[in-house]
Amino acid sequence: MRLVKRAAQYLGILGGMAAVFFALGWFLMRSVQHSQPVHPTSRRLVRLVAVGDSLTQGVGDPQTAGGFVPLVARSLSHSASVRLSTVNAGEAGDITSRVMDRINGNPQLQRHLRQADIITVTAGGNDALSAISAARKDLSRTDAKRLIAPAAATYTEHLRALLERIRQLNRTAPVFVLGIYNPFYVELATNSVLNTGVTTWNYTIRRVTRQQPNMYYVNISRIGYGQYGQTQPSRQLRQFAAANTPLLSSASVSQLLVTAQGKNAWLSSTDRLHPNERGYRYIAQQVTHRINQEQRRWLHHGTKTTTRP
Repeated sequence: MRLVKRAAQYLGILGGMAAVFFALGWFLMRSVQHSQPVHPTSRRLVRLVAVGDSLTQGVGDPQTAGGFVPLVARSLSHSASVRLSTVNAGEAGDITSRVMDRINGNPQLQRHLRQADIITVTAGGNDALSAISAARKDLSRTDAKRLIAPAAATYTEHLRALLERIRQLNRTAPVFVLGIYNPFYVELATNSVLNTGVTTWNYTIRRVTRQQPNMYYVNISRIGYGQYGQTQPSRQLRQFAAANTPLLSSASVSQLLVTAQGKNAWLSSTDRLHPNERGYRYIAQQVTHRINQEQRRWLHHGTKTTTRP
């Protein structure tokens, strides 16, 4: 009887202790749960540095927000759940050698490039326009490749030097090099010098880019076709161009660019040269798609930051 009573006392004590521990555990769990953020997913800081000419600067963007760069940052922040910081080092009018000079003469830009997780480059449009402008008196000639070849060779060396310099500053970040487009295609669809010049430049950009480690070409030539990108409208456009430009002089070209009916709806109405808002959205889509294809090469380089708000 005494043993039964003592056992009952021990069981009562153990039961009380269990109740105390259970209550304490419940309280601690509640405290931990309340201290956790509602969205515990962490984000990473990814640095995007854009260097180049007016396309990088965003000339023609009616929002004056920086062209395709902020659009790419916004898309990446959503698709990859990262936080993007951007540096826009674009300057209108720069030829490729000038982009190189700005990098070499700007220690702050060099530091940005060293710290970058993603780098974009636009360099070549002004070089191409300069070469084509020098041959403008011969716009109706058919030996376009011979006219363009010397300038293309010079551009090849300048682009290679620029990309090698960027890789010297940053050995790991993927570099995305944008091609160029023909801003006069809608008005001069059949012109061999213009078309050959742009095709040669894009071939050069693609070839030189592929020779560099972890660098990628981004095709944006579609902007030159604008609303005439499909087969049937493009055919009609070429027929229009052939009928209205049998002989080309610098004066007739200038007049045609002002009065032609088939204006490119993807280019700025201000200068008919740079992309407008629609054009920059297209560039951003192409760049974002290419960057996402190489996500494994840049995402893990980002710096882990605080949890998502």
